[in-house]
Amino acid sequence: MTAYVYIIAMSAPFADTTDYFGEFLQHAMWRPRAAVREPMSAFEDGIRFRSESLAQIAELDADLNAWIAEGARVKAHLWESFRPGEESGVGAEFLTGMIDAYEASRLKEAMDLARLKKAFKRDQKAATRISSNAGRILKEVDDRLLAYFERALAARLDYALFMRAHRAELDPDAHGGPTFDNPEALEKYLLGVVAE
Repeated sequence: MTAYVYIIAMSAPFADTTDYFGEFLQHAMWRPRAAVREPMSAFEDGIRFRSESLAQIAELDADLNAWIAEGARVKAHLWESFRPGEESGVGAEFLTGMIDAYEASRLKEAMDLARLKKAFKRDQKAATRISSNAGRILKEVDDRLLAYFERALAARLDYALFMRAHRAELDPDAHGGPTFDNPEALEKYLLGVVAE
């Protein structure tokens, strides 16, 4: 609600930035289609299970690829529309709140993903007790699905990095944690925070 009020309250000189920021917010809040992995009880036909699961994961990957590509365009438009001095400290404060909420959501996703990995391991052990082929097929599907989830989480963390960079342009004195000169060090730090 705050974002909507803030954007509407901006004056005419901010029109381009406001439009692009609204587009950015909408894009950043993307919710992918649900990924459904059939339970062990549906594993009667391993070939069908494998083909249907891998087809679903391929569709999810295609959606994610499209979202990432569109995100590059959306972020570029927002960055290009920014002109130093136009936005006030209110914009940086708003962005700080949004970064905190967005990163908290990503942290929850990372914790959910860690629990999912453990559940998949248990299921794979159970499948292997049925047959080695069942265990192998389930592991293949699970590995592909987990790779998709990890890539989606990494892409969302990239949004947090972008928001931090945009906030720094709005308010160079904004402090939200340690500073980094090396992008790889920043990424390692953020992934470490998420993994905790």
